[in-house]
Amino acid sequence: MPKMPEPPPLGRASMFGTMHVSHRRTAPSQGFGSSDRGTRSKVHITEEHAKYANHGFHSPGPVYPAKSSLAKQEVSNKPSAPGYSFSGDTRFPSYEADKTTIANPTNNGKFLVPGSGTYEPALALGKQADSNKPTLPDFSFGTASRDAESRKFISQEHAKTDYARVSPGPTVCNMKSSMGVQTASTKESAPQWVMGSDQRFRYDYVERGAKCPGAGQYEAKPALGNQVLSKKKTGPSYSFGSCERDQQKKVYISRDHQKDSHGQMSPGPATVGLPGSCGRQPSSKKPTSSSWGFGTAKRFVYNTHTKAHPGPGSYEYQ
Repeated sequence: MPKMPEPPPLGRASMFGTMHVSHRRTAPSQGFGSSDRGTRSKVHITEEHAKYANHGFHSPGPVYPAKSSLAKQEVSNKPSAPGYSFSGDTRFPSYEADKTTIANPTNNGKFLVPGSGTYEPALALGKQADSNKPTLPDFSFGTASRDAESRKFISQEHAKTDYARVSPGPTVCNMKSSMGVQTASTKESAPQWVMGSDQRFRYDYVERGAKCPGAGQYEAKPALGNQVLSKKKTGPSYSFGSCERDQQKKVYISRDHQKDSHGQMSPGPATVGLPGSCGRQPSSKKPTSSSWGFGTAKRFVYNTHTKAHPGPGSYEYQ
């Protein structure tokens, strides 16, 4: 069976907006336009209004760049002023630039003569390049180690100070042990014994006995829990129940036991909410009181039409 639609809530129809009843007239509605000022200014109203409202808006203003009177003039009837710049010639040319010629043609015939400070004086220390000056002997610290220096032969008396330094000491030679194999042929090696590496108990009856199960090979089944053998009875087992208390209370036991739960599933005095006396009343027996609210229209709407016309100070004098 299809579900019937619920009836609309009862209430009074508003006097604002579209009237659905045919014998009632719908009042006109106004709204704010969404057009911008630029589009609004292009709407033609009258010829007189177009002369003053859009006069000079679409004509080009002072957009032509004025050419500077300095530097080169592009117009032929205006002479270009002379221009000056710094020279790019090298100042104080060095004598090292051209040693082969006395006068450099690229330097307008100027002589390149070396002055004081052109030549670097040679040092008096180190190797002298001039044959008239002798080179002084130079000395440095040696790089040889003390061990290499101590092995140099100076004299017989000096060599006596290194006596027995190169000969081996008492702990340099290793003493051979008297046990084990003797490397010297004059010493006899003592006899030696070792443990055999053959496996023990390799007899036939021992191998067969190792494969047979012995005492303790089988695991004895416990007397508690589930018994595998049919000859033994399995004892009863107990555990803690997993049922919740709320479910246990719903189990029917007897009429007297059911009286303990009387009134637990019935709604209490605070379950049903009372409707408020303010606002819209859903009950048809109670009238809904009239309500008022703050309007959403903008303030000072009558001053908006004055902003479309320019006032004093709007134009700038050219």
